[in-house]
Amino acid sequence: SRGYSAVAGAGTAWLCWRAAQRDAYPGWLVAAAIFVGTLAGFRPVETLMLSPLLLWAVWMGRPHPRTIAIAAVAGSLPVLAWAWALLAASGGFQAYVQLMQGYSTAEGVFAAGTAINPWRILFKSVEYVGAMHLMALMPWVWALVWRKQSSSLHSPIPGQGIFMLVWLMPGILFQIVGHAADPCHSLATIVGVCWLGGIALHRLPGRAAWAGLLLACLIGAELFFSPLRGAARATSYHVIARVNKDVNLALDTIRDEQRNGPVTVMIHDSLVTWRHIRYYFPTAIIWMEAKGKRWSPSGATEFPAGDASRVAVFDRTGVHFGLKASSPPRQ
Repeated sequence: SRGYSAVAGAGTAWLCWRAAQRDAYPGWLVAAAIFVGTLAGFRPVETLMLSPLLLWAVWMGRPHPRTIAIAAVAGSLPVLAWAWALLAASGGFQAYVQLMQGYSTAEGVFAAGTAINPWRILFKSVEYVGAMHLMALMPWVWALVWRKQSSSLHSPIPGQGIFMLVWLMPGILFQIVGHAADPCHSLATIVGVCWLGGIALHRLPGRAAWAGLLLACLIGAELFFSPLRGAARATSYHVIARVNKDVNLALDTIRDEQRNGPVTVMIHDSLVTWRHIRYYFPTAIIWMEAKGKRWSPSGATEFPAGDASRVAVFDRTGVHFGLKASSPPRQ
């Protein structure tokens, strides 16, 4: 689903750009509407963030009203298909709403308004989201200086500035005030920064464009393996390797221990998330412990009070069995 966000952003932008041309074939707008409608089933928020591009394409291209109507109907079909499948799988409309509300609460979506210091949360969010996009900007931003010194430049594409604002701003605003817990949550907009980088490198004169591409790749690799400090470090290889190591250790531990009977998993301040466990062990009983409270994303209602040695605890120290490392929280 993370890599899909990048495909969704780039695909929607490309189709809408083609549909926005005044002499565009009507099929481009229809294809863009179908593509955006299909996004609803993978990650509904992507549809909300990228739909403004459809309106921009209509505004720029001035298509025939019949084309707009066909595109609206065509885009609604995958939305209805996904809605039927999602509601059926989640147990109805009310259950789906509760599912999304539970996810929003667990991930802190739009939680700054209820925090003690909402401005501090907002500034930290701006810092984090900005650092993610900075890592996509730094490998090629030097090309803008080189480009200004060149006399053989192409003129900017008409409407490109508004196009990029309509593409990037809804997503970036959602990431800041809504949810961007990991760098991969920003891929739908980071791919737009990469798109700008491609344009900047393409406009370099002659073979300098190929040399610039190689240089941008080298800078990007250097930032990946030797990251900047602060929030930008979350984009580095070191974090990816650590998460991969911890998740594999967790999965192997549960798999081995389940041979001796059911295992209850409790996640306490760990890079391993309950979604990792639910994906590979859909029937496992999982508990989360945070801020003195426990809750079960797997739907369990009673924490095991008997043999605590069958409780696998995941925290910053790794994996251990029993509840020695964590004080008894309030239920």
